[in-house]
Amino acid sequence: MLHLRGYSLVGALSDRAAARAVSERDHFWTHRGEPAGAVEFEMPLSKVLGMTDIETLEEIFANITEEYEQPVPIGGRCESRIFYRVEDLSDADLDACAEYVAERIKNVVAPNKPELFLKLPGGYSFFAERLCAVYSELFNKGQDVPLEQYLESKMSNGHGEKYRGHQAILVTDVITTARSSLEAHTRATLKGIPVLCWATLIDRTFGPGPVPVVSAFTGAPVRVLTRMG
Repeated sequence: MLHLRGYSLVGALSDRAAARAVSERDHFWTHRGEPAGAVEFEMPLSKVLGMTDIETLEEIFANITEEYEQPVPIGGRCESRIFYRVEDLSDADLDACAEYVAERIKNVVAPNKPELFLKLPGGYSFFAERLCAVYSELFNKGQDVPLEQYLESKMSNGHGEKYRGHQAILVTDVITTARSSLEAHTRATLKGIPVLCWATLIDRTFGPGPVPVVSAFTGAPVRVLTRMG
């Protein structure tokens, strides 16, 4: 059984995954609501998750895509006529994305292996937690890979020292201008934490970065805001 410590996640196992479960008792996650609670998967994810294909992902993201006549602000630094409503992704959608990204990470970083997942601030989908859980179960022999939220104050007060030399994956929900990812990448590297790749639900970057970007979906590119304030 796989335990994820340090966060809580409410929700039932996705319909898509549950349909592959072998008995009724395997159709759910259990949840403890206390702040330091844990998510417990009642059976190995490899038994309930089937591999996700590109067509499935394209359908998932088509359902959350909105198109506008005029560009709309995204974050605080960029804009686009295309907007992806990530908060509308279901548990089943997020399961499929995490599964796909986890498998791609395994292939992209080989022969290296992630020893740490760093979650950047700002995400609301619990994608980093799901990705870490799926990768650990499917590609790390069920052994938990550590998951830490990347906060500069936390990583600078000595806490980050225990991860010096650990090969890391930076995780966020959506990458647009890549400014936050690049800043975290640089700071982690300076602290002796090598970054293997960036992982995200949607990649909307302008071009190549210092490491590969592994995403569930490549979104429409963004541009710098034409109006500030």
